[in-house]
Amino acid sequence: MEAADDGGGDGASSHEDTLEQFAAMAGIEDPPEVDPIRVISQAEWSDVMFECLTEVGFPVTVGEHGDVGMEFASSDQMAAYDRAMYVCMAQYPVDSRHAEALTDDELEIYYGWVLEHPVACMRERGHPVAEPPTLSTFIANYRARGELNFFADGLPVGQEAEIMNDVLEHCETEPPLEVLSTD
Repeated sequence: MEAADDGGGDGASSHEDTLEQFAAMAGIEDPPEVDPIRVISQAEWSDVMFECLTEVGFPVTVGEHGDVGMEFASSDQMAAYDRAMYVCMAQYPVDSRHAEALTDDELEIYYGWVLEHPVACMRERGHPVAEPPTLSTFIANYRARGELNFFADGLPVGQEAEIMNDVLEHCETEPPLEVLSTD
């Protein structure tokens, strides 16, 4: 696979690292070879991913508050979605000049938001929620692996699809961009 590079030196390896991390997190043991279509900016990432996933049979909806929704019939369908997401990410690498890491202040805000929204919503809906990591562990996991969402950790095997369908339908799972503003 030829990785897109912006001339910034390590853009290609950063993209490859992101793909490897996603494949590992999603349990994709044999990631497909994918040729990049074009490099995208961070600002267009959501729109491009929504369009790409819809084109391959996973229509994504966005609610009036920016919440993302999708329904899964089974864990097999979730695995197919993860593979489709991998392909879309590989086809549209983010320009490394626009893939800035979140600051510790932004991560603290994000952490609090996840606890207040998806974690609280899951508890209100009667779903099991694993003990959230500490803020320092959350920041360390983000720095090491890019992990942001811990609310789905530890879901009972065989119930992941049913629980996540309910969560995606009834809970906000991604904060609006203005939430991360530290100004």
